[in-house]
Amino acid sequence: DSGSPEPLSALQPATVTVTLAEVNEYAPAFVPVDPTCFVPENSAGFECPAAFVATDNDSGDSVLGQVHYSLQPQANSSDHEPFAIDAESGVLSVASNGLDREAKASYSVVVRAEDGAGLFALLPVSIVVVDGNDETPEFVPGENLSCRLAEDASSGAVCVRVRAVDADAPPNNIVSYSLDSIEVVLAGEQFEAANVPALPVPLDTFEVNATSGEVVLARSLDYEQHRTLSLVIRASDGGFPSRTNTTRVTVHVDDVNDNAPTFSSPEYACSITENSTGA
Repeated sequence: DSGSPEPLSALQPATVTVTLAEVNEYAPAFVPVDPTCFVPENSAGFECPAAFVATDNDSGDSVLGQVHYSLQPQANSSDHEPFAIDAESGVLSVASNGLDREAKASYSVVVRAEDGAGLFALLPVSIVVVDGNDETPEFVPGENLSCRLAEDASSGAVCVRVRAVDADAPPNNIVSYSLDSIEVVLAGEQFEAANVPALPVPLDTFEVNATSGEVVLARSLDYEQHRTLSLVIRASDGGFPSRTNTTRVTVHVDDVNDNAPTFSSPEYACSITENSTGA
């Protein structure tokens, strides 16, 4: 030291320990990733393939560099409610019983990454619900599903056009039509009188346009055999496996004068007494 009458000095050097206190100088930053997640509908617990992860340049040995994740509610929106995010990994998942694309096709949520001292980063994420072909084609109600065709109507005569709609998304909602069966509702008089079954109607008597649903006559009809027919039309969607539905089209066959009178016997004979009247 600088003392008097003479300076004194330490015989051993002193050791000084300096401890640095970390300051939270860095906010979390999200790792670049496509902020879109495609979620199949009706898939509770589904996890987005890519986690939404943030890094923090503060020391990971302290809470300042440790990042936790949450979903940040947005004003006037409940989009975050069907989802959950793992606080440690940043994995986003479906928390509800599954999503219904027909009710809501997309969601917008905000992932919040926050360190131990309150600094945070936000990442908007879009969630797109992928159609799962869970809807069945439904025939449009109120449309006329009956027609009248003369028995001599020519091939190509139009009966009706059926139409079905499917609430799924393409290609699952693309509907095609086909003819399942033809049933005899009312047979011709000779069958009714004899109380015997009518002859079956070949399936190729009618055709259904697979795209438009138009039901057309393909072969001639015969009123004397069949007076009323019931056609079972099937609508199938484009999903795999396909979902289907059926409806019935009633065809009334109108008689035309296509049969001349016929005698029951080719020859008749009788005897008449002479001078008789009124015989």
